[in-house]
Amino acid sequence: MIDLIADGTTVYAITYNVTADIVSVSLINISASSSSIINTFSSTVAPTAVHFVSTGATPADKHFIFVYPDSTQSYKNSFRTLPDLSTATDMVDPVFDRSDDAAKNSPIIGAYAYGTTIYLITNEGILITSDDNLANFAAVNKADSSEFMSLVLNPTGSTAADFSVPMTIVTKGDTTKLLIMGGISGIYYYDITGLSTDIPIKFSSEDAFYSNVSSTHILDFYNVPIDADFSLYTATSDKWIWETVDENTASSQLL
Repeated sequence: MIDLIADGTTVYAITYNVTADIVSVSLINISASSSSIINTFSSTVAPTAVHFVSTGATPADKHFIFVYPDSTQSYKNSFRTLPDLSTATDMVDPVFDRSDDAAKNSPIIGAYAYGTTIYLITNEGILITSDDNLANFAAVNKADSSEFMSLVLNPTGSTAADFSVPMTIVTKGDTTKLLIMGGISGIYYYDITGLSTDIPIKFSSEDAFYSNVSSTHILDFYNVPIDADFSLYTATSDKWIWETVDENTASSQLL
């Protein structure tokens, strides 16, 4: 099992058969406790990670992003689109070049769609925007390494220690929408309305909601309303779930 992916009430399972070198994408029927294979394709290596983005209701709006290790390029990012998933499109663009070696690629560790914009994160902590077809890319914070987000790199800074980071959108009381991104060493935010930040900024322990979760590995975000006063649930590596009711109140421990 590589991953389970939920798209509303639809659930997909991504598996890899190590004997046959086959990747399978299956549709899970929760109510009937059954599954059916949508597509299979050959791969000599198992995917390191699979990310899913949906920019609309039609099958053509739904993309699976596969990340593979690669002996030449370090990593290879590609995507397949419903309904048949038969064709893989390599994601080749300078925004994915590793900062210390342009001949190698940085793996995508996070993907999130909001409206018709897709947001991607590489392991170096570079935020990338894309159109809904994953055809055109632009780096938000690649001008200088000081702008990179420290989300998943191991202590040496050379490889990813985590290949899937949570991302979501929260709305502030003034209707400003923030893309928030969690990782091993904190939570970053990026103002997608373009009012307050040009690059991602890391929350600090001085930010009230963040004060209780600032020293933990962020695993996931849950139940984030589209329009609310910065309310969400955050799961952390210490097996706690925190509830945030607004950005000016310390998050409270639920579990």
